[in-house]
Amino acid sequence: MNVRTVTRSHGVVGTASPVQLKPWTKPKPVLVTVVEQKKLVKELQDKDRERGEKLLDIELKFKDVKSNADGLIHELHSLKQKANEGTEMMKVMVDRFDEAHAKIKTLEESLKEKEADNSVLVARIVDTYERAALKARYDLLKEYKQGLFIDANVKEEIELYEDSLIEARGSSFAPVDVAAPTSNEPEPTDVKPPNNVDPSEYRETRQ
Repeated sequence: MNVRTVTRSHGVVGTASPVQLKPWTKPKPVLVTVVEQKKLVKELQDKDRERGEKLLDIELKFKDVKSNADGLIHELHSLKQKANEGTEMMKVMVDRFDEAHAKIKTLEESLKEKEADNSVLVARIVDTYERAALKARYDLLKEYKQGLFIDANVKEEIELYEDSLIEARGSSFAPVDVAAPTSNEPEPTDVKPPNNVDPSEYRETRQ
């Protein structure tokens, strides 16, 4: 046995034996049977398939959510477009009713001048037409107010118009019976139809 002389830091001289190493031995191989190998492969395949199914399920859910979101966005755009079209249509129709109402007022002034002796009957005829025009305009506004999204200015205009309409005309829009007397004055018997009025319509009104 070889002996080495070692000089320590504190000056003491001694001897040390060499390290004894165990001889290297080849590790025994881990034997895996064919059945166990197939089982491990199947477990890995099952895990991969399960992971793939989860990813596919997440992808399908995402596509479904995205499809629903796209559908809602399209529906909102469609509703907005219909609302804009409806608002424009409503404004046009209201303008037409306003024009008709102005024509009724013009007709009233004309009838008052030409039929001064029949002022009571003229007032009844004009009132009947005026109420019909106001009722139609009110129904149109109410329909668009309930069925469409309209801007705040139009909605405020409708509400103000409704308030003024109820205040001016009351809650009843029943047409006036032209034949019913509204005063103590005797109703004329030989009344001629006013100018610009169809005699057949005039007779129907008188009946």
